[in-house]
Amino acid sequence: MRVLKSFGFTMVEIMIVVIIIGILAGIAIPKFNHSIETAKCSQGMTVLSSLRNAELDWFRENAVFTTLISDLETQVGANFSDTPDWDFNTTMPVVGLTTVVLTATRLSGPHAAAGNDTLTINELGVWGGGYPYTDPGTW
Repeated sequence: MRVLKSFGFTMVEIMIVVIIIGILAGIAIPKFNHSIETAKCSQGMTVLSSLRNAELDWFRENAVFTTLISDLETQVGANFSDTPDWDFNTTMPVVGLTTVVLTATRLSGPHAAAGNDTLTINELGVWGGGYPYTDPGTW
């Protein structure tokens, strides 16, 4: 009598593998999305830091801050509007005083929809805003 060897996998084995892959994906996808948001936050913070430096250079040369991003782009020879993820603005809380607040507003993503979508920095380098990834300790 011949004994037949079976080749392949049973349905139970395949289902176990699919369940394991589902569990791993359930863990990996949120981590990946978190990594994307921290990268976007780093991008916004980097551009805001560059804008702040350009604003301080502008102030040293003109003795007043500017509210025009185009002035700052000319100052450092850069284009700060080339990112589709952030919109950058500069404001003076009280016109004529030597204070300025630079703001980056997230244009898309889960935090933009939730309303906590801004990063700010002032002329002194103090960070603020409602974007949840501004603290490197939470990354």
